[in-house]
Amino acid sequence: MEVINFFPLRDAEISLKAVQITGARGIPQVLEGAIMQWVDYIRATQLYRCLKALPGIRPVASIGHGVIDLVRLPVEHYQKDHRLIRGLKHGAQSFVRHVAVEGLDLTSVCDFMLLSIHVLGRLCWSSFAI
Repeated sequence: MEVINFFPLRDAEISLKAVQITGARGIPQVLEGAIMQWVDYIRATQLYRCLKALPGIRPVASIGHGVIDLVRLPVEHYQKDHRLIRGLKHGAQSFVRHVAVEGLDLTSVCDFMLLSIHVLGRLCWSSFAI
């Protein structure tokens, strides 16, 4: 999903509520009413999902979630059953998982960019070599 092709949204999930429109004459008024209600609903309840899907925000949010788990899980385990080591283990696993996934994602993006540059360079070189 992309917003006017300026901000590519990746893995953005938005749920829309059922709308009720009265007194509308014609399809343009119905669409305008529905869009206005949906925008208000998304702004009030789901804006964080859209922000999280922006390219620069997603990795930071994911790694931040791992850092929070690194602290939160040991505290929760200690409060529940006094097993601090188990909580440290689960927190570290969550942190490493988030960092690894974002690292692999960054690697795949860089690989795609390098492949695109390589193909573009070959196309340009072959057109000048004639």
